[in-house]
Amino acid sequence: MRADVWLIAPEWRLRTLVRAELLEAGWSVLALEGWDALREMLTDTVAAPGVLIVQLTGDEPAGVLAELAALPVPRLVLRATGAPDASALRRRGIDAVLSRPFRVADVVQAARRLLQR
Repeated sequence: MRADVWLIAPEWRLRTLVRAELLEAGWSVLALEGWDALREMLTDTVAAPGVLIVQLTGDEPAGVLAELAALPVPRLVLRATGAPDASALRRRGIDAVLSRPFRVADVVQAARRLLQR
């Protein structure tokens, strides 16, 4: 499945709201609940997304940051309390970071910038 945006967010409310706004903006979106689903998608022969949006909560499995940094697509991280520091994420090569509190419109705007690169 080819989608403009892959959205990985364990919080269903955030995942639903961001997905709805991105769809409304005209992009195709694949919304996933967590890392296991993302890993499964990456091992299948699936076209990479235009941008990957990931919510980090601080409860991610070991090695997730290294996996995220290694992905060859623009990445937007949504930081929750307990997630790694924004500057540490940027040093790992993450393209954009939004820290809570942020608005859904902020997420859409950041995704738009990354998609237009």
